[in-house]
Amino acid sequence: LWHQLAGGVVFSTGYMLAILAGAEVFTSNNLLAMAWASRKVTALHVLRNWALVLVANAVGALGLAGLFVLSGLPESQGGAVGEHAVQLAAERASLAPVSAFVLGVLGNLFVCLAVWVSLAGRSVTDKVVGTILPLSALGALGLEHVAASLYFIPRGLLVAWFVPEAAAGAAAISVPGGAEHPPRGAGQHRRGQSHGDPRVLLRVPEAGAVPALTGR
Repeated sequence: LWHQLAGGVVFSTGYMLAILAGAEVFTSNNLLAMAWASRKVTALHVLRNWALVLVANAVGALGLAGLFVLSGLPESQGGAVGEHAVQLAAERASLAPVSAFVLGVLGNLFVCLAVWVSLAGRSVTDKVVGTILPLSALGALGLEHVAASLYFIPRGLLVAWFVPEAAAGAAAISVPGGAEHPPRGAGQHRRGQSHGDPRVLLRVPEAGAVPALTGR
């Protein structure tokens, strides 16, 4: 529990920086639906904004994931950082579609609430205090976040591809004949995932092979 709470606080720190810097994030921009409901903007303007911001977030996430791998961080702590990156990607990719969608909607409620509260703040301190609780709750509850998953899953794939020695302990390894060895902890219950039978696994590629998400 304390680990989840700490992770939620760290997650809220990153989002607070985005809010204070005035950055565009797809999840928080879903609040534009309120402006559309008030007839202040057209549906076309809302959809155009969402599409542009989502693409920009994806490009930024992919670039950051690449920098993560090039920095050598996956090999730090004896490869534990890379192993955790692959494990996290495998867990997120193993969510059933309906479960992932609902968890994303619930997570977005907290994001929009945090942004809404921050708009009422007049100082930096007001904005920080107003956003830390909703965003910490999002992380502590283990809800999904679209922009975060755009980073976590590609990062895990890149680590599995370029630093397989750091990922071997976490990823499922595909072997001839179609058998797969699930990552450590895959036998534990996970949101939207049956006991010991993850729907999607991240596999460590053989030399020269391209990593892939394999479905069952």
